[in-house]
Amino acid sequence: MEVSVTTQENKNETEIIIETDKQEIAVIVRDKGGERIYLPHEIDKNNRTYYTDDNQDLEETKTGYRVLHPQIVENVNVIS
Repeated sequence: MEVSVTTQENKNETEIIIETDKQEIAVIVRDKGGERIYLPHEIDKNNRTYYTDDNQDLEETKTGYRVLHPQIVENVNVIS
């Protein structure tokens, strides 16, 4: 399965839906305030090379992952 990304803006946040059968992905989200990287919950937080104060993970769904980003996004990239 290829990776499919859908975004839905809701007020001042963006819901990001990633449809994929891959387990190891990273979602890079850019907004006007900077960049944020989301990782699946299964990845050990202590072994991450990317640090953030807020370790919000990707929420697993039946068809992939979902995340609610707290701002309107400008760009979303998925690395698998």
